[in-house]
Amino acid sequence: FEVDIIGGKNNVLRSEANYSVILGGGVPITGSTPSTAYMTNSQTMGKARIASHNYLSTNGLHNQSPITALDVVHETTNLTGMADNTGGGEIVRFGIAGGDYAKGYLVQLQNNNWVKADAADVSYQGNMLGIALGGTPEEGILIRGHYTLSTPISFSPSAGNPLYVSATDGQMTDTPPSTVSQYVRAIGYQEIVKEGPKVVIYFNPDSTYITLQ
Repeated sequence: FEVDIIGGKNNVLRSEANYSVILGGGVPITGSTPSTAYMTNSQTMGKARIASHNYLSTNGLHNQSPITALDVVHETTNLTGMADNTGGGEIVRFGIAGGDYAKGYLVQLQNNNWVKADAADVSYQGNMLGIALGGTPEEGILIRGHYTLSTPISFSPSAGNPLYVSATDGQMTDTPPSTVSQYVRAIGYQEIVKEGPKVVIYFNPDSTYITLQ
């Protein structure tokens, strides 16, 4: 069924409606749906908060306005609940898979080909980095966001530690490369250590780097 609310005060909509609209109102208005909402075009005027419904309800934020123009809340349970070698955030789907392209590896865009990143490859130190989310670029490449790293992993997880491009193809390291003719480039941080060892990381590659002489 369909629901339309235009104007009013203290409007709250929680239903199984296939279609719903809330417009107007003198105080904060809450609308929610138990399933995914798709919008061809959307625009938010004023302040907006993007968060899970659980976070909103347990913190009373559904009755408060966002502090900044845009609040994006990453719920802890959502991060720890991600399956191994999966992630989400900003994802692209362009480029061609290089010969060594594989899911779960740190990849770099070189001449329109995504190949495993390598700190010893000093011809492309500043090129775009990502994490392969599938067997082909069409399945997505994470360029910024959260990821549960399980394999390959070559370090002892420790929440808060920074991560760098490794000299081992496609891997990340918590120790900056130190060999002459390699480069040092930060790519994010370890966030939450899981069993395994496994670790949730915040992937946010720095655009700068240092080439060791």
